[in-house]
Amino acid sequence: MVRRDRAARSAWTPRSIERLIADEKRVSLQSLLDAAPLTCFWKSEPAIHKAVAQIEQYWFNWTGLPPDKATESFRLRLQTKKWDADRKTACDANKEDEEVGGEEAAFKQARRKLFGCGNGDDALWVRGGGYTEVDDGVMVYLDGSATAADELVRLGYLTTRTRFILADERSDYFDKFLLNYITDQFDLAAVNDAELTKQIDASYKGNIFVRGVALESLGRIRLAAAAYKAELDKKSKDDGWKQLLVTAPQKGAADFNTSAAKWKAELGRSMEFEKKYFGPSRKALKGCWADLRKDFVAVAKTLKHGPSAKETEQSVNDPVASLLFSRLAACAVVDQDAAYANRLLSISRDLRPSRGPRVAAYYAALDAFAEIKEDRKKFPIEAENLKRYIKSPIHEAASKDIEVSKSKIDTMGWAGDAGQGVVKAVKKTDKGLQVTWATQKYKTMSQSCTETNRIVMFDHSGRPIYYRKCKDTGMITVDATPIPMTIPTEWTDGIKVGALVEFETARGNDVNRYGMPIAVFADKNKKKLVNWQGFGL
Repeated sequence: MVRRDRAARSAWTPRSIERLIADEKRVSLQSLLDAAPLTCFWKSEPAIHKAVAQIEQYWFNWTGLPPDKATESFRLRLQTKKWDADRKTACDANKEDEEVGGEEAAFKQARRKLFGCGNGDDALWVRGGGYTEVDDGVMVYLDGSATAADELVRLGYLTTRTRFILADERSDYFDKFLLNYITDQFDLAAVNDAELTKQIDASYKGNIFVRGVALESLGRIRLAAAAYKAELDKKSKDDGWKQLLVTAPQKGAADFNTSAAKWKAELGRSMEFEKKYFGPSRKALKGCWADLRKDFVAVAKTLKHGPSAKETEQSVNDPVASLLFSRLAACAVVDQDAAYANRLLSISRDLRPSRGPRVAAYYAALDAFAEIKEDRKKFPIEAENLKRYIKSPIHEAASKDIEVSKSKIDTMGWAGDAGQGVVKAVKKTDKGLQVTWATQKYKTMSQSCTETNRIVMFDHSGRPIYYRKCKDTGMITVDATPIPMTIPTEWTDGIKVGALVEFETARGNDVNRYGMPIAVFADKNKKKLVNWQGFGL
């Protein structure tokens, strides 16, 4: 920073100060900060009056702040020693903790990026771009977290997400960037000046750096919101664009909020579990299964679906049910056998867990896009333009934590048989429910085949493949009765004599081998599903 002393004054003239900030394309924040103190030396000079006006206008234009707030933030920046010291204080308060992940880590990262910590440069709104931006994954925590995201986190996220709309040059790709509005409209509407001030006073009282950066970032976001509105006013005249950007997302969010209100307690318990999952203690997670399983089953029982395992799985894509299921699968890694947990994780990988209205809005927009494109083949948006990776942090973490090789049931995972059978008898043991099956026999025609010398083709290794000559040799009886198995007690809802069970089993040839129900029906007619993946329905 240039000091207001004789040496500084001797190096400058009113005209040189004016020239320093005259070129709009080259002027920078630093040049404004360098020039501002020097203007005090020649208060009566016309060139200085012009320079002061230029400095003020640049700052108003860049920050979008009203004159009083813009003046306040600029004056805060001129207190260079305290500004730099307070910046260090703010960054130190948000240092990463290697033992803690999840929402707490994401929120700290967002604040650090907003403040520009660690990059040797200025705040995010000044620098922008590249590795300095807030990770898009923070959206899922804005959507839902045990401890709600604060206004500084929201500013960091929106500063990254809205930067494009304030660009000076608009490319042909601009319409694609507008798709950000599908999810970002909720945070743009939620920015709360009073809450921001309250947070700063509570956590960063007297910190001029946080105050200044917050004011400036807020001003920029207000500019972005106005730019969005101008574009949306144009686009909304087209029904397709309006449906994609506004109508469908808002309906998706509203539907989620209605469902979330109904299952508030269940969602709250699963959210607390997730926060613990990313904490330092694994012991704190033990015993999660009973409550989380009960909560998921309560929601799953209300979902409409056909009488098959696949149709039930599709119904679990309900926003709330899929979210509860994804956390239950992570709980299984802690409280259940690894082979079973691995199966639940494989199912949750393909679900649409909506943590809140933003993700629900995105999926609603995807569904709306399909309808729009069906009607308007040349609508100027393609599926790839809507591509966005919706992070499921707990699924990613649990998938890394699971060790299938430690399964007590089958060290190979569910790598044995798969099939179905009608229950003939059940017996409770200390290992679970021992199941034997009703006899399944059928007749089929047997054949005898001999290889000819006629070559069909050659395989990839050059070996000839010959035609085979086959003939029927008579009807034979095939016994397809499943081998007896033991099913862990927790998974046996609805399994009784007469029930039809679709299953997967570990390897083995006696009742000590374990099985897992994929679907259990009340009887062999398969009209009433009573158990899916071990959960009684």
